[in-house]
Amino acid sequence: MDINSVFIVKDDFCVREIARETVLLSETTDHIHNLDEMGTFIFRLIDGKNSLDDILTVLCNDYAVDYEIAKADLLSFIQELQDKDIVEEI
Repeated sequence: MDINSVFIVKDDFCVREIARETVLLSETTDHIHNLDEMGTFIFRLIDGKNSLDDILTVLCNDYAVDYEIAKADLLSFIQELQDKDIVEEI
């Protein structure tokens, strides 16, 4: 996965934020996915405009995290969202 990739959330999800966490309900499969506070933070930035590098920059600026660790965690999280068919690269 390229750090300059841009992703969007697929249309078939009902998204609700509850107490700094996010619940995603697939309208086609009835699967429910929960994102913790950090996942929610990243999820908000997946808008079809921000590249993964943009998201990584925001993460490193807003949280005291090591760039390489944040990068590895971000790529892993995005891969998980792809595997669950929640996001797609554009």
